[in-house]
Amino acid sequence: MARLTQIVIDCDRPATLARFWAATLDGFEVRADDEAEGRRLADLGLTTDRLVAEVDRLVDLGATVQQTFATHTWMLDPEGNDFCVVEGPAAD
Repeated sequence: MARLTQIVIDCDRPATLARFWAATLDGFEVRADDEAEGRRLADLGLTTDRLVAEVDRLVDLGATVQQTFATHTWMLDPEGNDFCVVEGPAAD
């Protein structure tokens, strides 16, 4: 069985929707998306050069960057479909 580790949703009111999903799913919490949170995640080693390298690779393949955040990068595929690149846990 697959294990859901993260949900990324394009929405108008992210804080409200994040609280809904956190309450709906067991073991999830709302993570702030600001500079302090970005620094905290970097200190934990959760934002690394792997994310930048993957974004660069996808741009080389034809994707475009819409916006870069502390924890993820919002991109468009060559047809204009939204997707996000999110740093996953380091491989053991």
